Amino acid sequence: EMQANLPIMGSMGNHEASGALYLKYWPYPFETGTRYYSYDYGPAHVIVLDQYVSYTPGSSQYTWLENDLSSTTKPWIFMVFHEPGWSAGGHSNNTTVQQYIQPLCLQYAVKLVFVGHNHYYARCEVDGIHHITTGGGGAPLYAPSSSADYLVTAAQTYNFCEIEIQGDQLSFSARDENGTLIDSFTTDNTIPLALPWSDGFESGDLSAGGWSLSGKATVENDSYSGTYAARTNSTGSITKSISTLGFTDIRVKYARKTAGMDPGDYLLVEWFDGTDWNTLETTLDTSYVYKDFLLPAGAADNAQFQLRFAGNAKNREYGFIDQVEITGTAL
Repeated sequence: EMQANLPIMGSMGNHEASGALYLKYWPYPFETGTRYYSYDYGPAHVIVLDQYVSYTPGSSQYTWLENDLSSTTKPWIFMVFHEPGWSAGGHSNNTTVQQYIQPLCLQYAVKLVFVGHNHYYARCEVDGIHHITTGGGGAPLYAPSSSADYLVTAAQTYNFCEIEIQGDQLSFSARDENGTLIDSFTTDNTIPLALPWSDGFESGDLSAGGWSLSGKATVENDSYSGTYAARTNSTGSITKSISTLGFTDIRVKYARKTAGMDPGDYLLVEWFDGTDWNTLETTLDTSYVYKDFLLPAGAADNAQFQLRFAGNAKNREYGFIDQVEITGTAL
């Protein structure tokens, strides 16, 4: 009954297998030969992605996405896809969304991202972008975690969402199956500037600073200043993604040292310009040294900027990082 009376514009999910029936019964305005598309609705432009073919830089879908984002004239842009970059547990967070889609959201002011996959309601806010898991459509519910990174609120309930747009202001509501309000917020269609940014790891938690982890990385009581510092073990790494849009003269400062590394091992510090990783330095210093780098022009005004500290060592050989700061001069 709902499908007969309510327009449904959906995305490809993990239960659609090859997508043959999805294409047959949901004839959306797909890009030719694909399962992704976009459309306009009032003042909004809605982009629907297919996460089951490549959508990383260099892929056809990513190129289409960049072109679609840059060409729309609508004042509001929303994205829809299946697997969340940030949610409240159940299925793991999708790191491709975190690494490649989030920077585009920052660059083009995509303030709302709608996903499913996890069967509950949750909203995570990351650098002003609202990642809304509205996975309570009828399947058995999951229990959301209350301690997920960037989580604003979550509810184990069936749910639906409402959006009202008045000019440059948007009002959002999420309701349960009985219409009871479970979440609401208002926002405009601008992105707050992200710099200056710093982290001295005093929270004792890498996720509190928005760091992405690979391999073994922790916070330990061995600091340059304060109580805590980040520590990488063997080939572990920590990465901070942050938009430098609106800034030039990007400067990176931090303190670092190593422990137990053999000759040929090192702690690597590098930054990402949206295409390539660029080495700032490698070090074997066993005492803390405070560093201050003015980065090349490619780091400026860049929504895809990332900073990474990575070990190139054996087990029980460590890199320590503290007092990280990223600044710039406003354009």
